[in-house]
Amino acid sequence: MYNDNSSNLTLTNITFSNNTAGDQGGAMYNENSSLTLTNVTFSGNTAIFGGAMSNNNSNNLTLTNVTFSGNMAGDEGGAMYNTGSSPTLTNVTFSSNSASNLGGAMYNYNSSPTLTNATFSGNTAGGQGGAMYNTGSSPTLTNVILWGNTATNSGSQISQNGGTLTINYSIVEGGDTGLENSTAFSSGTGNSDADPLFTDADGPDDTLGTLDDDLSLQACSPAIDAGDNDAISLTTDLAGNPRKVEDTGVDDTGNGTVPIVDIGALEFQGASQSCTIYYVDASAGGANNGATWADAFPNLQDALQAWRNAGDASSEIWIADGTYYPDEGAATDRTGVTLASPDNNRDATFFVSEGIKIYGGFTGGETNRSERNPAANVVTLSGDTDGDNASGSNAYHVMYLDGSTTAITSATVIDGVTVTAGQADRSFPDYPGGGMLNDSSSPTLTNITFSGNTATDGGAMYNRFSSPTLTNVTFSGNTASSDGGAMYNDSSSPTLTNITFSGNTATDGGAMYNYDDSATTLTNVTFSGNSASNDGGAMYNDENIDESSPTLTNVTFSGNMASRDGGAMYNYESGPTLTNVILWGNTATNSGSQISQDGTLTINYSIVEGGDTGLENSTAFSSGTGNSDADPLFTDADGPDDTLGTLDDDLSLQACSPAIDAGDNTAISLTTDLAGNPRKVDDTGVADINSGTAPIVDIGAFEFQGTSTNCP
Repeated sequence: MYNDNSSNLTLTNITFSNNTAGDQGGAMYNENSSLTLTNVTFSGNTAIFGGAMSNNNSNNLTLTNVTFSGNMAGDEGGAMYNTGSSPTLTNVTFSSNSASNLGGAMYNYNSSPTLTNATFSGNTAGGQGGAMYNTGSSPTLTNVILWGNTATNSGSQISQNGGTLTINYSIVEGGDTGLENSTAFSSGTGNSDADPLFTDADGPDDTLGTLDDDLSLQACSPAIDAGDNDAISLTTDLAGNPRKVEDTGVDDTGNGTVPIVDIGALEFQGASQSCTIYYVDASAGGANNGATWADAFPNLQDALQAWRNAGDASSEIWIADGTYYPDEGAATDRTGVTLASPDNNRDATFFVSEGIKIYGGFTGGETNRSERNPAANVVTLSGDTDGDNASGSNAYHVMYLDGSTTAITSATVIDGVTVTAGQADRSFPDYPGGGMLNDSSSPTLTNITFSGNTATDGGAMYNRFSSPTLTNVTFSGNTASSDGGAMYNDSSSPTLTNITFSGNTATDGGAMYNYDDSATTLTNVTFSGNSASNDGGAMYNDENIDESSPTLTNVTFSGNMASRDGGAMYNYESGPTLTNVILWGNTATNSGSQISQDGTLTINYSIVEGGDTGLENSTAFSSGTGNSDADPLFTDADGPDDTLGTLDDDLSLQACSPAIDAGDNTAISLTTDLAGNPRKVDDTGVADINSGTAPIVDIGAFEFQGTSTNCP
């Protein structure tokens, strides 16, 4: 449809699908026009600008109850492209639209749209602004959800470039970190960065951007009763259901007289049950019933017991800074049975059930999870139950997750804690996993430090038939008397992103031991100063029935040591794949200073000290693509303390490093490096020598952020 020269149209109950334009507005182009759209769907349309709709100098556009799903722009504005136009959108969803460059769902140039009760989910931009890109524009967002949108470069939710962005009573994933060049989240009123809990964002077909995507709200969603009544006039939502339905199971956190409107395009129609936060603070007085910070549980075990008694998977446990021991309060063993005599009982452990969500990093008094700071407010879960700061009588496992009967899934969350002083040294299952044992369990683990744990296998973590997801986790100073100083994976395939392994020790696999069909995935990971008294200073990959073949992308190995073979890695009948990896400064007393190989090793776009001579039984360096044996020029490999394997080791790159702009773009999907800095930063002072269109990703865990000069 093409509308020009003061067209004035009203469109109702229309679907625009699978239309294509060679330039703007795959389904609709509006020039100097006034339109009212109600109950309209745009699905699967394509154009260069504005996959579904392009508006030029059209300020009288009103969109109500409109769905944009799976539209695509070859350049800007996956669903909508606005130039000199300021449409009004109410009860609108943007789901899985995409732009090759800017504004996965919406692009605004000198335009200031008003969005009320809109939902953006699963939109993607190849450049900036996963949901929205604004230049010289001042959009106003009220009662809006921005969640699950992504951008390859920056501004996962919104990129703001000139103009003023206003956001109130909205949910924004990542808060201000989801916005580029804007603090509209923190400066606004009534905003939250909590998961909105969509019913089924990719629908029954498990495909984002199809019309079965269900962006309605689950019970206990933080979007319920959290909007601004003053912003709305409609009495129904996108589905035609009543607006302002009071949910007596949640607090009214929005603005106005009860009932309060929900955030997003769809109003929750039910009544949530027991949306509870259990508060834990070792220094709390009061009633110690966990109902408020003032009346917080003084120990974690009581909160876990209260959670299990209620059986409410929507509830969360918030922990204030302090040290918590598994033998305190309603202490349990690894089967979840309450111990009759818990004090200093080595069987005591924090038994974690499916669906539990544990968040540390609070000071006490916070009302929003985004207010916590795990780095500043350290929550320590310690197995040193007798408090003597010595091993010998510590708990066998600080945390124990057993999904062998009821599967433990990614819905189980542990975030913002330090796990220390576990000592697993009895017979199975009490010899592996001093810090954490996962049996048939795949929890989500974020912002965690494992330090000073010991075990026979897997000093800090033992995974058996488990695939946990780890993000922003540090393993430091853990020990295994046998295998896997930090982590042992037995028929398990964990996913590790932004991980540090530093100063861990074992007989084999100083930091990690992968056994029997363990396909670990590692991205943005460093192994520094780990050691094995036998083989595999940092990693040992072992075959029993099936080989273990991890995939490593943008990983750095430095200063690891094996007393026999494989300074960084030892592979027995296993075939790891290494891309954008640095192996430098690792040593082995016998052979394979970097890697000792038995099986098929694949190395591409990587730096290997010594080239093939650093590899035992392999020519993967010379047979691979884009490899180099030049010094990567670490900033300070042993850190200010001049000691390898401590947390001050700086494995970032100096200017003119041969790792800069030398990796393989096709191997990466993350937009940031281990430090949280942007990936694919183009250094104009060096040549782009490897795979992909500039900017080219660097090799290693850290991306160089500057510009090199006077490189030799």
